Amino acid sequence: MSEKRSRRREGGEGGGSGRPKKPKRPEVKVMDESGQTNEERRELRLKQRTLKNKIIEQQADIGDLNKDACRELTEENGKQFQQTKFPREAANDAENLKLIAGSSTGQASQLGNSSVGIDGDAFLDSIKKHFGRTKGDDEQGVQTFNWAKWGSNVSMVFLAAPEGGGFMMGPLDKPAKERKAAQRREKHIDDAEEITPMMEMKGSKKAKQNKDQTQMRIAKMRVRKERTKRLPSNRTSEQVEVEK
Repeated sequence: MSEKRSRRREGGEGGGSGRPKKPKRPEVKVMDESGQTNEERRELRLKQRTLKNKIIEQQADIGDLNKDACRELTEENGKQFQQTKFPREAANDAENLKLIAGSSTGQASQLGNSSVGIDGDAFLDSIKKHFGRTKGDDEQGVQTFNWAKWGSNVSMVFLAAPEGGGFMMGPLDKPAKERKAAQRREKHIDDAEEITPMMEMKGSKKAKQNKDQTQMRIAKMRVRKERTKRLPSNRTSEQVEVEK
């Protein structure tokens, strides 16, 4: 057992039977780390707008299977994508790609009859044909399913890592601020707070009326006093009241 392990280690170190390693993709720098200037960004946005107008003008050619407009516009959009480092330009790139995809539906319909569906019986028969196996004559030729072969063929679909996920991933320089929803407080007014101002208003009006009446009485008394001073000494106040 130790000899087998040592041989495996030697084979792995030599690289003859070892599993080849995938080459590392170069790290793509985005946002401010990319060093892209504002002038370069303006030029890129101008190219993206020009490409958008070209896509709109050539929509009929993009859907034509006999023309290369779809491939040419897709390659041009891919070149502009390599220069995209900021979210604003990335949104323009996605919009152009969406326009190309929408216009290319005509080619997809020409490649085959979309009305033909998948026949379930034919699909199962094909699986049995490729992954079924028949045992020997001693077991009366019973057909079984080779699950190991089936698993080795379909596993790559589920284990394959998605490509193209290294762009625009991770936090941006300025995270978006969370806005709290405004909550309005209900104003509860106490009954005592409503009654007290009304009582104060009524009391102030009544006090003002009493004050005015008192001042009028004082004024009348002063007038009478002045008149009595001007009368002769032989005339009494009763006579003055009678004359009035």
